[in-house]
Amino acid sequence: MRSFEQCQRLAFEQAVLRREMPQVRFYNYSQDTYVEGAFAVAGDWREYVLRVDLDDGFPDSMPSLYVASPHTLFRHDGGTINDLGCSHAFHTRPNGPGGCVQICHCSAQNWGASRTLVQVLIKGVLWLSAYQAHLETGRSLSEFMRSDGGPPETRPAHFENLASSPWRVVL
Repeated sequence: MRSFEQCQRLAFEQAVLRREMPQVRFYNYSQDTYVEGAFAVAGDWREYVLRVDLDDGFPDSMPSLYVASPHTLFRHDGGTINDLGCSHAFHTRPNGPGGCVQICHCSAQNWGASRTLVQVLIKGVLWLSAYQAHLETGRSLSEFMRSDGGPPETRPAHFENLASSPWRVVL
């Protein structure tokens, strides 16, 4: 059971998400809480569903971020990211429920209660953009997840305006 303070925080998170990412929905408010929303990346025809699971310790404990759909994420070389599990090169943590890809959105030592679900989901959308760039170039996601996006001459075209417009919303 969540404390009164945790319920207030969830209400705050829900209000911010409703305003900033209206396609994201809250589920199971009292326990086994998660949020889920559909996103698309410029230059990619696919729709991705990102899911954030909140354990009973949220916001003090770090939530888990998953690519809920599509379940299997192929690599440029034909393998799958799912098969890698935890990978620095692909910014992934151990696979989640059913083997879905878990995105590394923050290190445990850098997580704090001041971080919001919008920040977590923005990191997920940035990861999806890096994934699209990986599919186009074969380079690892870690090369695109650098704060500066890497050298301009090596960035795919859709990465140029990523800082100012990181996602295209699919409603």
